[in-house]
Amino acid sequence: MNATASVAGSFVYTPAADAVLNAGAGQTLHAAFTPTDTGNYNTASKDVTINVLKATPTITWNNPADITYGTALGGTQLNATASVAGSFVYTPAAGVVLNVGAGQTLHADFTPTDTGNYNTASKDATINVLKATPIITWNNPADISYGTALGSTQLNATAPVAGSFVYTPASGTVLNVGSGQTLHVAFTPTDTANYNTASKDVTINVTAAAQIITFRSFIVAATATSGGPVTFSSGDLSICTVTATDPPTNQAGQYTALATLVGSNTDWTKCKVLADQTGTPEYNAAPQGTAILGNPAQQ
Repeated sequence: MNATASVAGSFVYTPAADAVLNAGAGQTLHAAFTPTDTGNYNTASKDVTINVLKATPTITWNNPADITYGTALGGTQLNATASVAGSFVYTPAAGVVLNVGAGQTLHADFTPTDTGNYNTASKDATINVLKATPIITWNNPADISYGTALGSTQLNATAPVAGSFVYTPASGTVLNVGSGQTLHVAFTPTDTANYNTASKDVTINVTAAAQIITFRSFIVAATATSGGPVTFSSGDLSICTVTATDPPTNQAGQYTALATLVGSNTDWTKCKVLADQTGTPEYNAAPQGTAILGNPAQQ
């Protein structure tokens, strides 16, 4: 609005000063001039044209704070604003989970509501995605008694992602008696590009074990009416053996033998001791005697 005239006077502009024109080429500006000396001068006017170009909106978008792997992009990261009304389209879109990496590009395309007067605009930001650390779930195992080897009941840590566990002490170890003994697990994720290794400790109490006393051998004694020698044998050699003692008699003159359980057998009721006397000139052979022992095996 800077028209001038050759004589003093005043201008009236159409559109007026401070009017904001829409975008467009060759728009008319009109100036009407009124001279101060209207007695000697006529009014006058003049038109000029102006081109109004579309404005480009200003987008404000700072680089988001670092995130850990597994965090989906959302409003905290995709939060660009513009100086005019409109809509944003983000690449990558909301909900995308980025792999681990520094300086990854986020792109925003802005479309103004008033496309007649404003250009579209875009802006980039960068984000760092850090490795995530898996959370190991592992509770203190129940107490065990001495002699119990560590196994899957105690070494049962889990993680929310695929991977492998290494335990210290290892499975199969028999711990000494003691309270609050440390069990350690080291976890290596399958996806080492996006996850850190992790570890966790728990404690276990190892109590003293109960013990039992097992009778493995018995002395059996027998006599015959004739007073002759009595021989002994086992009814089942897989259960127990029966062997004559040395000397074969005790102080009472009874013939004796040692009955012994075989292997891991502990049930004396399954041990059958057989006794024989072959006879003398005065006595016939005795019917075979059988003795099944009681079971004092555990006390």
